[in-house]
Order: sequence, then C-alpha cells, then structure tokens
Amino acid sequence: MFLVGGVSGSTAHFLKMDSGGALFVTGSFAISGGAISSVVHQGNSGTLEQPWPVLLVSGGAQTGIPASPISVTGSLAVSNLTGSVLTVQFGVPGGGLALPKMINLSFNKSDGALVANTFKRVITYSIPSGFNGYVIRFTSFQNEAAQSRLVTETNMCQLNINTNVFTAGTPYTSPQFTSVAQAEVTTALAAGAGNVVITVTYTNELDVVGRTGTITIPKGSAIGTRWDLVFQTGDLGARSIQNLSAAPTQVGIVKVLGLLQLASHQNLSTTTQNETSFAPGAITFPSGTILGVEYSGGTVSKTRLFDALIQLVV
Repeated sequence: MFLVGGVSGSTAHFLKMDSGGALFVTGSFAISGGAISSVVHQGNSGTLEQPWPVLLVSGGAQTGIPASPISVTGSLAVSNLTGSVLTVQFGVPGGGLALPKMINLSFNKSDGALVANTFKRVITYSIPSGFNGYVIRFTSFQNEAAQSRLVTETNMCQLNINTNVFTAGTPYTSPQFTSVAQAEVTTALAAGAGNVVITVTYTNELDVVGRTGTITIPKGSAIGTRWDLVFQTGDLGARSIQNLSAAPTQVGIVKVLGLLQLASHQNLSTTTQNETSFAPGAITFPSGTILGVEYSGGTVSKTRLFDALIQLVV
C-alpha cells in the first residue's frame, strides 16, 4: 500500500500500527511559524472501519496530532500534496513490520467414522474477509491404519433426490478442475428399495462438455456421509457440473463437493505422527476459501489428532 503525493518540505511518511493495534501516519513536515499546518491531513478519503489519526513529526520529535482523524483504504488522495510517491508500511513504533496472524485448526479426540473407510469432515474453516490464508503445516495421527487430508472445498451443485430438482453451484475457473468430487448427504436418505444411482453430466478438465459419471449412494445413508463421483473413462476430473439425475427417487438431498487435496496422509503407525511442512514456501488462498480437515478410518472410536497451522495476512 502507498500514498500518492507528498507534502511540500516533507521527508519519509509511513502508515504504522502502535502496540494497541491503532494505525497512524508518521512523517516530517515543514513548520510554518512554529506550528504544524492544520490542513496537512485534510483531503483523505475512504474507510477502514476506524479512523487513523495523523501523527506529525519534525526533526524526529512529535509535534502534534491534528484534531480531525482520517479514514483510509487503498491509495490515499490528499488535496495538498506535491505529486511525489510516498512509501506506506504497516509497522509498530520503533520500526519493523506488523506480524501476521497465526491460527491452528486442531482436532484431538476419540472419534469414529460414519461409514468405514469413507471420509468424514471434522473441521471446516473459511478464510475471513480482508485476509489471505497461507498453509504452513499439516500434522496428523490416528491410532489405527487410516487416511487423513487437508482440502479446499467448492460446492459444485445440489440435488433433491425425491424431486430430481438440480441446483447449479460454483464451477472451477480454467485451468483449475477437481479430480476428487464427492456427494455429501445433507438430508438423510430413506431406507428405500435399493441404492440410489446419480448420473452426473459434467465438463471435464479439457473443457469437453457432455461427459457423464455416476455416484452410487446406499439406501438409508446418514447426513454427512460421502460418496465418490466416478468420472467417465479417460477424464482426470471435472471443471463444472451441468446436471444430476437420480434413480430411484426417494427422500434425500446431496451436494457435490469438488475437493483439492493440499496434504494427504496414510496414517499407518499407531506410535508416530505424519507431518507435511510447506515452509519455506506456502500455499496461499484468498478470503472466502473453505478449508476442511477430514479422515477415513474405522467406525470404532480411536484417538485422532489433526492440526493445521494457518497464517493470515492482510
């Protein structure tokens, strides 16, 4: 972020953050008649939900704070500037940049799968507005031979099995696509006469339309259970889904999730944990991205530990 312009006779100006989290602009301004000009701060526009007071500095000493605060976002337009470009940095008094926010997505308890050897979601987290998310580390342990993974989720569509009403969702944008698509039951299926087979019409990873796949859902499936989309032979995955149709019809609703696996672990040891470290690099996501922690194991409750370290940056 930077200021466009410059105050006549001024030197470096910085947008900083004090120890209490308040943002302010610092700089050295020319003094006329022994007093700071009262219009230095005027002409700023925008909002960041709270005002940023302007701290005026001359010769390294604070000389005053104008009575009127400013609120800013993005580039600042200040009416009495000379046209030079001024660097703005987030920091703390005494120098240094403001640290990013670190969070843990943690699950540590005895738990069992809804259906043996099908994935169960145990953590869902959405990157908050105004932040980018960086995955730093994913750790997993299960007290049995099982699988675990950290994923991003895209809700591609929904189907009411009872009425065969299809609702479109969010497609992937080229060149992205998903190789892991699963139907998740959101309204439990009735214990009908047989399993439900859903026919899926989709566009594949090469933007070839009219491809078909199938999802088989056992009768009586409970909420939260997951069932794989089997793609047409030769396809790597799906970019978008155009239609779902089910037979036989019975009570039940499913949504189809497209998943990107950021880390996938085969937890084969009952004494050691698995860990994926993304440092010194990291996978980054924009605000609104949905992250999920999932495992596939037995239905008997076992000790399961999952932990994802996420860095949030403005």
